[in-house]
Amino acid sequence: MASARDGTLAGASDGDGDAFAAKTLARTFDGARHGFVAATRCRGAAACASSCVEAAPRSFVADATTGKARWIERDDFGDASADETSALAYAEWCASERCPEKCIAFVTRRQREFMLEVLENDDGASGVDAFLRELVETAEYVNGREAGRRRARERDE
Repeated sequence: MASARDGTLAGASDGDGDAFAAKTLARTFDGARHGFVAATRCRGAAACASSCVEAAPRSFVADATTGKARWIERDDFGDASADETSALAYAEWCASERCPEKCIAFVTRRQREFMLEVLENDDGASGVDAFLRELVETAEYVNGREAGRRRARERDE
């Protein structure tokens, strides 16, 4: 896997294309049900009055070293208890809406992997937080458009 040090990020453009591009999303959209916590902005579970770790303990955990919230990667996205109308999904949504730093976003698996790679390659540069904010905003925009297209196609069928 390439790193930011050699000027590339492998997750940005692998064999399937850019994880944030509309053409790629049309092929690989998975419902944007994967959580991403921007650790650069998170206050930490203990210091947060609206802790996502407490609000949705099946979805978020406090990192053992930093104390900041982290999404728990699960394989139950096909499970009815984890669909977008479930109590779990509602708890996740409430946690993200109540986050005082607005550091929780729901993205596709590939977008999440790319953003985690950005965090891992963070060398302390101040631009990382701004770059992550831009990626989250881009993901929310393109994912919303793709979800809307899919809903419209389902209604038409």
